[in-house]
Amino acid sequence: MTQEQPVDIGDTYKQIAAAEQQATKLENALDAFEAKLDSILKEAESINKPDAVDNSSSNKTGTVDNSSASITKESK
Repeated sequence: MTQEQPVDIGDTYKQIAAAEQQATKLENALDAFEAKLDSILKEAESINKPDAVDNSSSNKTGTVDNSSASITKESK
């Protein structure tokens, strides 16, 4: 049979308290990381939204839209 080692309740309590402090630090770091990630995602969405509007709006590159030019030529 194996003998169980005597357990010092005081040491066990100290270990639990230290583990809880470490868990709290990790939770705080995770919360900060999540907030930073949300900030980055919101910024990325705001950057992409104007691009989507600009691409679907009128041609701003200065090139000629050939489809309307050909209609104009045929009507003359």
